[in-house]
Amino acid sequence: MLMKTLASISSLLALFLFLTPVASAQINPGAISGTPTRTVLKQELLTNRQATREEFKQKLAALKDERKQAIVEKIDTAMQQINSRRTAQMTAALERLSEILDRIADKAGDDPSVATAITNAQTAITTAKQAVETQQTKDYIITITGETTLGQTVKTAIKSLRTDLEATHATVKTAQQAVIQVAKLVMQLQKTTPTVTPN
Repeated sequence: MLMKTLASISSLLALFLFLTPVASAQINPGAISGTPTRTVLKQELLTNRQATREEFKQKLAALKDERKQAIVEKIDTAMQQINSRRTAQMTAALERLSEILDRIADKAGDDPSVATAITNAQTAITTAKQAVETQQTKDYIITITGETTLGQTVKTAIKSLRTDLEATHATVKTAQQAVIQVAKLVMQLQKTTPTVTPN
């Protein structure tokens, strides 16, 4: 029964890779205390991640069924690839939005409503970039507690990955809508502003 469950989950991961990889899984970033510099935080995160991943490898190797080991390892690799690829796509999308907003701002004039909309869009883009950067640092490691619960823990990991990526993607969509709103305002102003022709 467990083998069937793991195999179906593996197939689901493959489907995510080729179709809709806006997916989110189980995070083990480790506890970070205090508020040191960003470099120190990253180092602590990396250290905790390495320790957790080493524990995962040891527990994975302890599984008696080699086929189960292979399936879980494949799913683990796929989750990391999904997170890396989706965050890279979102980063690229935000860079394009920033460029579009800059071009719009150059033609926006000095209307107060447009200025406010531009500020809101810039804030939304910044928020989204921070969310994506945070998502990039996450490592999705399956918690192996035993062979009898392995199928459920894998499902939990996949669900966590999907949830996180959907939440991150939502911030990108918010930024996109904010830029669209700026474009609409500028277009409306251009339509309503009378064109002065010389005599």
